[in-house]
Amino acid sequence: MKKLLLPEVLFVGPPRTGTTWIWEYLRARGDIVLPEGVKETWFFSNMFHKGVDWYVSHFIKHKEDYSAVIEVDPTLFSHPEAPKRVHKVLGSEILIVVTVRDPVERSWSHYLHARRYGWTRKPLEQAIQEIPDIIEVSRYSNHVPRWKSVFGEKQVVILYYETLAQSPKTFVRNMCSAIGLPIADIPEQLLKSRVNISKDVRFQILIRTATRLSTWLRSYRMYSVIDFFKRMGIQKMLYKSLNEKCSLYPYDKALLFDLLKDEYNFLNVLNRH
Repeated sequence: MKKLLLPEVLFVGPPRTGTTWIWEYLRARGDIVLPEGVKETWFFSNMFHKGVDWYVSHFIKHKEDYSAVIEVDPTLFSHPEAPKRVHKVLGSEILIVVTVRDPVERSWSHYLHARRYGWTRKPLEQAIQEIPDIIEVSRYSNHVPRWKSVFGEKQVVILYYETLAQSPKTFVRNMCSAIGLPIADIPEQLLKSRVNISKDVRFQILIRTATRLSTWLRSYRMYSVIDFFKRMGIQKMLYKSLNEKCSLYPYDKALLFDLLKDEYNFLNVLNRH
């Protein structure tokens, strides 16, 4: 009987910092055990009530030869209970990887993402009131110390989105070195793909309904059903490319910087260590 596996490395996000690209790279390597059937389980954030056995079941099927067991779950970074839950289930030796990005750029990307999924149709300033996470998740000075307080300095690795955007090969070298993986080539399609693509929503009500349905299906590990709808082209029906320019306008940039200016000092200190 094969032994049950659990992650040795946990990429905790935050969202909009290249985590999907990282997952696609790890999946393409062929020597990494990832959750079966799904990119991220949301276990330590939204699915903890399902119990440890539910989480363990994602890692039962695995390769005979593998380099590491890893999960990439950006929902964990700012979740108030996630660090203690991870510690309780995975122990103190788990390696925590945090990807950071320019706070203003990350928040702007988060706002565009929220629009894409129909969570808001409001201008940025009003959307921040409606969805506080647009700003909150960029407060690295709040959340990085929380993870370090539970796991210690040595167990929390910081990687930089800007490195990924400028040089994927350098990013992969840094990442593999930090988490103890042999370096593997990046697939050509990942070298060519954009790290961040924004789209707008066609039907806001349908998007919200689809999101709730997807969450329910995920709770019962019905990932194949979700994949079926994706293959049927549901996303193309619900989303369209943004007609407006997605560039960050001076007023919005000034607004975000005013809210997040302290984060730049924190990142400068973090980078020096």
